[in-house]
Amino acid sequence: MLILNSVGDSIEGEKIELQCRKFQPHTPRRDAKMGCLVHPFKLSIFGKAWITEAYVGNKTLFCEGSKLELSDEVRGEAIDGFALKLLGKPAVVNATSSHKATSLRCRGGVYAHVEIGVREQLQAKKKPALGRAEKVSVGKLSQHS
Repeated sequence: MLILNSVGDSIEGEKIELQCRKFQPHTPRRDAKMGCLVHPFKLSIFGKAWITEAYVGNKTLFCEGSKLELSDEVRGEAIDGFALKLLGKPAVVNATSSHKATSLRCRGGVYAHVEIGVREQLQAKKKPALGRAEKVSVGKLSQHS
């Protein structure tokens, strides 16, 4: 199981489960690279996607750098992707004790990639680490008599 959260990280699988607080399906379109109709989606507000069934033969269909192993996962503030089959109806589930989330199982070949990384990690890169104060040595004053 590999958890990816950097911009551009991607996964592909026969079946992928999606979870987020804001799910946006888009109009199906014909993809030039795939040569077929795809059903795009966008996950916002802490989205995550993980492989529940890997491709047979571990070959990528869309992006050479995609992770393909069972349970590989991408997380981010925004995740884009598409499914080769029609998206089902999303279900609302209790993700945490204080927030609900939208959950959806996609099948038939699914691709998902991180568009915007996880907010906590992005903020950690901007702020200096707390608790790393430099030690200041105070010398003792010697009295000469």
